[in-house]
Amino acid sequence: MKSYHISSTTLLASVQHDRVVWKFEKNEVYSFSSAYRNIMEHDPYTHQHRINGEWHQIWRTKTPPQIKNFLWRVMCGCLPTRLCLQARGVNCPSHCPFCNEDKDNLHVLFMCPMSIQCWQRIGVWSTISFALNNPDDITHSNFGILHKLDKSQHLIFSALIWSMWKHRNNKVWNDTTETFQFVCDRASALLDS
Repeated sequence: MKSYHISSTTLLASVQHDRVVWKFEKNEVYSFSSAYRNIMEHDPYTHQHRINGEWHQIWRTKTPPQIKNFLWRVMCGCLPTRLCLQARGVNCPSHCPFCNEDKDNLHVLFMCPMSIQCWQRIGVWSTISFALNNPDDITHSNFGILHKLDKSQHLIFSALIWSMWKHRNNKVWNDTTETFQFVCDRASALLDS
């Protein structure tokens, strides 16, 4: 077996200590967010698929990571709703599991009578209904909603939208129907924990 000798190489006589620096942060310390930001700004492939919006409204909230991830999926339009699954060739019913309307995630999260009751319960339905001016673009509708809510409303909005999706999944997969009060209470409990 060969052995190799590693020697130190002095780059400049004036350099006393060699150290690792991350040029994308002011404090020169690596962070995932600065690496991600750099990739998103400079990679032509990601740039052409980028969805414009105020993403900091999601990432800076004081909510659990599962809610931030869920909101990101909502904004990107990649929730596995029945219509999205059908568009990908999955054979499944297309109607809402609660009201039998043939709709997508905008309907499930905002326009279904069950969802409307939840939004009314927490007192933000008027803001949401006003922001849903373009029903074909859930991303911009959601950014519009987040922009109009104050910090405390933003937190409960984020938790409630996640709780409503959980409610939808419980209905689809377990045939369990929850009351709108239970859905709202689960969102509050998640924030309290």
